[in-house]
Amino acid sequence: MKKVNKWRVLSILGTLIGLLVVGLLFIQLNQLTAVSGSSATSTKQLSIPNAISTGHDTAKAVKVSGSAKNAKVSYRQTGSSANVATYQVKTANSTQAANAVLPSQSSEGEPVTLSDGTTATEQGVMGHIMVTWKQKNWQVTSISDTAQLSGTTPTANALKSKNQLKQQKITTQPVSKGSAVIYASGQDAPMNNISWRIKTKVQSVKAQEADQTVKIAKEALG
Repeated sequence: MKKVNKWRVLSILGTLIGLLVVGLLFIQLNQLTAVSGSSATSTKQLSIPNAISTGHDTAKAVKVSGSAKNAKVSYRQTGSSANVATYQVKTANSTQAANAVLPSQSSEGEPVTLSDGTTATEQGVMGHIMVTWKQKNWQVTSISDTAQLSGTTPTANALKSKNQLKQQKITTQPVSKGSAVIYASGQDAPMNNISWRIKTKVQSVKAQEADQTVKIAKEALG
């Protein structure tokens, strides 16, 4: 009977254990239970969803980096290398510095009135029509693609966005300053944006679709 080389057996066992450990680490990282960065954080600690579903599409958080005070989360659909949405939180040293992080919006344009009586301004820019209004500490802009206005109007799209943000308790939140840019149709890149400041903390959500943006922002606002 051939004698078994115990050192060879131990070597094989060591290799198998190493592969098992690597596999477990891969699974753990893909479940986003913990991430790298100072004071490592997770989607749960940031109070944002680990996945967002809109219709038949689902995007999952694939990367979380930073700390609870300064973090970034990227969402992607299965098999895609492009981000469909991102969440970011930044903590500034002052209110002035925090305001500088918020996206700027123009309120220029012709005065218009939404069907619910809300006063707004309307202006056309490069194939798009922007309707902007203020709601408490929020400034909101609804953007309509002129090529996709069949059967609707920019003010009708603005009212739809206004109602969605109110019903999902976005613009009803008592933030220090808030900004929302909502497209009436889905975009190829994360163009929809909901950002807000509470004291010196600024949080921002960007996504291809309005529904994706609202879902992440709603959980982050609590």
